[in-house]
Amino acid sequence: MLRHVIKANPQPAQGAPAGTTVSLIGIDEHTIASIAQLLRGGFRVICADANPTMVDTLGDMVRSGAAGQAAWRAHLDDNMLCLTDDPFAAVLESTITLICQGASESFTGEADDYVLSVLGRTIGTALAHKADYHVVVQQASVLPGTTRNVLISAIEAASGLQAGAGFGTCHLSDRLAHLTSDTTLLFAGVTDLATADTIEDLLQRSGRRASTTLIEVSEMRSWAACDVAGISGNLLRSEKADHQRDPRHPVATPQDRVSLTA
Repeated sequence: MLRHVIKANPQPAQGAPAGTTVSLIGIDEHTIASIAQLLRGGFRVICADANPTMVDTLGDMVRSGAAGQAAWRAHLDDNMLCLTDDPFAAVLESTITLICQGASESFTGEADDYVLSVLGRTIGTALAHKADYHVVVQQASVLPGTTRNVLISAIEAASGLQAGAGFGTCHLSDRLAHLTSDTTLLFAGVTDLATADTIEDLLQRSGRRASTTLIEVSEMRSWAACDVAGISGNLLRSEKADHQRDPRHPVATPQDRVSLTA
């Protein structure tokens, strides 16, 4: 259940298209910065975590002004910022979902995709009850092939929908919380052109742009940039990069869209 009741027809922030709601799934050290980026862009934000303690902690920070954003208390009142321990409800009430769940390392030193798969099934179950086109954005640094083979597969199985047709998926090569108006090259790996348009709007309102590419290219970019020095060789060998283009997942090719420009 949402801890802050979602109004049936909330008023969008000035300049935000009606119905532009973003759900953030998972609360971590980057959540505050992500919320700030989205609120500045005029998005309505629903922050969700299955752990009620994390939700309560974030709520206390927002209400006390400890997050450094005293104005956010007003956003709780006007329903532009909602906190919940129900990720399912958050997906239902949003049009874009941002997640940052990669593959953890098991006690044997191999990749464990269980949590990401469960999250995908939760999202997919919610999408089965939605009529509008929903875009899921993966921000975690993962081995190439993980977004398609784990996240998309789980969403498709639970929703009965097809990626690129029934819903869109994007992998960003960096977290939204890290994005500033600098010249760092950002990649957005997408399943389809409708998703590319959605990500273009999301990033433009954050003052950024990205090169549109295959999901696997974005994954390789983020994986190469992360520090893997402490990761076991078993983990690197346990996943095989799947560079084969799945015909079920149409993507934006360089000929279709070279870049997302402001």
